[in-house]
Amino acid sequence: MSITPWFDDLPVLGALPPDETITKLREVGEDDVANILEAAQETQPSAVFGIKEWLTASEKPYLHTAHVFGYLAPIQSISEVLPILPVNSVHPDLTLKNARLTITLGLLRVAKYPGSGMQHILLHFAAQNHVPKMTEQVHFNATYRVQDGEHAPFRGDPIFVGLGVGSTGITFRCRTILVKNERVETFLNFLKSDVVKSGLKLATTAQPAIGPLSAMAYGLAETMANYRRNVSVQDFALGFDFGAGPAGVRLAEGAYLAAQIPDMVWEWDQWVYHPASGLVVQQKDRTQQLPYNYLLFNVSRYEGN
Repeated sequence: MSITPWFDDLPVLGALPPDETITKLREVGEDDVANILEAAQETQPSAVFGIKEWLTASEKPYLHTAHVFGYLAPIQSISEVLPILPVNSVHPDLTLKNARLTITLGLLRVAKYPGSGMQHILLHFAAQNHVPKMTEQVHFNATYRVQDGEHAPFRGDPIFVGLGVGSTGITFRCRTILVKNERVETFLNFLKSDVVKSGLKLATTAQPAIGPLSAMAYGLAETMANYRRNVSVQDFALGFDFGAGPAGVRLAEGAYLAAQIPDMVWEWDQWVYHPASGLVVQQKDRTQQLPYNYLLFNVSRYEGN
């Protein structure tokens, strides 16, 4: 079952038509990149011209539309680094069928977003909460200020607390929205309150208030994405399951990493996670960081009532 609605008419920056991409880039202060795109479009004035043709000449992580996903197993002992596994190689935890989960945001790394300096980012999350005889669509917003080229100064902020898992798994989605419009930045300050920071708490039965609250959360995110000088940067979905298909995402306790990369063959064995710094670095040269935007989510069994 898919999560609806989901920003159907609001593509991320890298998926916009060239003219709209150029306009958005100028709105957020990326005039140099916009100039290069305009020049490339003039030399290739065809219907097939797009962002990918330019990306081969100049690397801008925020223009990628693809993501690659990795998995980090729960820490069994203190280690300098942790290996990152492909999500389709993970053994599913069958005891999580019809169980409840807590999902927290472990890391938000901004290698490069449009513009420069301190970036104000709205994160919108959605999932399916399985309760007896029905499935609820749940939505949640969080906002962070992150210096471009760094990661957000937090660890483990709750997103969904007590999320019900179905017999076949769950679907989880995320959209990141860069907020450059000064008029709406102050409006988002309420998302930093302690109440919001505690995550969306779910019950074992259907909650009448969840529907309106989720609709309001989605409506806010959609409105923010529509504002001038605001732009969607990342969008991905994870369909967690318990199967054995070669392309599936297995559900297990641990952490899942979503990195915004070019559409290419990817090998996670060349990279490791450094817990002390919260960074993904090269296996052979640990001074070299993963040069892409990424988020890390912790998945654990819910221990409440």
